[in-house]
Amino acid sequence: MRYNKKQISKALAMAQRAPKGEERPAAMVAGVLNRFMDCSEIDGVGGEEHETMRSAIFATMGDAYRHEGNAELAAKWYR
Repeated sequence: MRYNKKQISKALAMAQRAPKGEERPAAMVAGVLNRFMDCSEIDGVGGEEHETMRSAIFATMGDAYRHEGNAELAAKWYR
């Protein structure tokens, strides 16, 4: 799938705020980021920046599970 940098950045910002205000943030974060999980192309971004943005998606999911106290699932997302 192809998305643009602005779409992903906006979704990441929204998802990264979730752990501070949600009791179970992983479900909310997944709802926001799910459509970007299979992102293969980002308009206007290439190389290292592309990989950094994709990594941020998975790290945000890991952070949400860590916040819930689920270290096992957090570790899987961080990998």
